[in-house]
Amino acid sequence: MFVSKLFLVAIVAIAIILPKPADTATVIFKNSCKHALKVIASQSGKGGPGPICSLKSRKSCTIHYPNKTSINFSASTGTKTLAEFTFNSGFDDLDWYDLSVVDGFDTSMRLLTPDKKVLTCEKPNCPDAYDFSSDNSKTHACKSGGTFTLIFCP
Repeated sequence: MFVSKLFLVAIVAIAIILPKPADTATVIFKNSCKHALKVIASQSGKGGPGPICSLKSRKSCTIHYPNKTSINFSASTGTKTLAEFTFNSGFDDLDWYDLSVVDGFDTSMRLLTPDKKVLTCEKPNCPDAYDFSSDNSKTHACKSGGTFTLIFCP
């Protein structure tokens, strides 16, 4: 029994100290709202997988995503304001990202990116977010494999 517990502790310790795989992007979700929320994920118009983490006020969670993942994030308080990502689609080893209010505005967001850009959307028609679906000037890219931080209610 002692040996199996020791083995389990060793496996957990190794998992904690090993770096994330090189072919992933990391998203840290932070809730700066005064209320709890769920982070909702949808796969670029395909629906699902739904809630990925529940966050009390001032809490965060971190999730790693593999290459070729296209995914959108919103808050459970509404699903109109979106942070949209495509992680290393195979085109020039880039992660693509943007904020969108095409479907309306309901939750303020700030996105901190691996290339040190800061996108903020705290009101409808915010200048850092897509206002209409063909507004490609609001799409950004950076080298794949970095860490993004998405802050709700910045």
